[in-house]
Amino acid sequence: MQDGVGDYERLVLYNQCCCPLSVSVRPDNL
Repeated sequence: MQDGVGDYERLVLYNQCCCPLSVSVRPDNL
């Protein structure tokens, strides 16, 4: 298991809630 992935997903969810603009910046590869 990779904790880094979970942390990244958590950061993405935070960005979606607080900073919707960050969603378009994050890579779609993940």
